[in-house]
Amino acid sequence: MSGLELAGLAGAVYVTATLSAVVGMAGGMTLLAVMLQVLDPLVVLPLHGAVQLVSNASRTLVQRRHVEWGVAARFGLLLLPAGALGLALAHALPRGLLRGAIGALVIVFTLQLWRRVASASAPEPEPAPEPELLLAEPLLARAPAALRRPSELTSAGSGASWLQEPPRARAPALEPAAPEGKVSPYRFVLLGGAAGALNTSVGATGPLIAPFFVDLGLERRGVIGTKAACQSLGHFAKLLVFGAAGFAFAPYLPALGLFALAAVAGTWTGSRLLDRLSEGWFTRLYLSVLFLLGARLLLREVLG
Repeated sequence: MSGLELAGLAGAVYVTATLSAVVGMAGGMTLLAVMLQVLDPLVVLPLHGAVQLVSNASRTLVQRRHVEWGVAARFGLLLLPAGALGLALAHALPRGLLRGAIGALVIVFTLQLWRRVASASAPEPEPAPEPELLLAEPLLARAPAALRRPSELTSAGSGASWLQEPPRARAPALEPAAPEGKVSPYRFVLLGGAAGALNTSVGATGPLIAPFFVDLGLERRGVIGTKAACQSLGHFAKLLVFGAAGFAFAPYLPALGLFALAAVAGTWTGSRLLDRLSEGWFTRLYLSVLFLLGARLLLREVLG
C-alpha cells in the first residue's frame, strides 16, 4: 500500500467506526467495500476482521451496561467450526466471483435497510372519529359559551375536540418486541454458525444479523451493544481461523496499529454523536454511499 492508500483506508476506518457507533450496523460492510478497492479479497478478509474486532470491542466496552451477555454466549458456540468451513469455501471460489458476491450482498442488504428506514419514518394514520362525535360536532359548534370548555372559546371550529381522548405519544419507530418465550434460545446459536461461515468467505455479516436483534425487546443501546459483542466474538474467531490457516499478519502490523487507533477514535466520536444527531438523515447518507460502493463492486465484475 502506498502512503496515500494507507491514509485513505485509515480515514475510512474512522468514518465507518463512527457510523457503527451511531446506528450499530453498516460500518463493517462499508469498510469492506472500500478495502476491496485497493487490496486482494483474500488479504482483505483477515485484515478487515482485525479492524472490526477493535471497532466492535470498543463499542461493546462503551455500551457494556446494556449488553445481553447470554445472547452473545449462544452466538459464539458455532463460530470456530463454521469459520473453518467458510474459509474452505473462500479458497474454492474464483476471486472475481467472491468480489461480485460481496457487491451483490451490499446492494441487497442496503435495499432491505432502506425499506426499514422508509417504513419507520412513515407517518401514522390518524384514527377515524367516533360516529357520535361526528353527529355532535355541528351542535356543539353552535352551543352557548357556558356549555363549552374555556379552551374551546379561543379555538374556532374546534367542535367536540374536548370530548375526544387526548393524543397518545407515538412509540419509537422500532419493530415490536417478540412476546416473551417466542424467541427460540437456539436462534442465536444457528445465527452464529451462519455468521461464522460468511465471516471467512464473504467478510461482513453485520447487515445480515442485524434484524435478529430488533425483536429482543432491547432499547437502542442494548441492541447496539449486544450486536457489537456478538460481532466481536465473530471477528475474533475469524482471526483464529485465518491464523491457523497460515495467514501472516506480521507484515501488516504497522497498518493495523494505525487502523486500530482510527477505529477507537471513530467509536468515541460516534458515541458522542449518538444522542445529538438525527439518525434518520445519518442513515440515509451512509446507505446511499453503501449502495454506490456495492454497485461499483458488482459492476466491476459484470462489465469486466
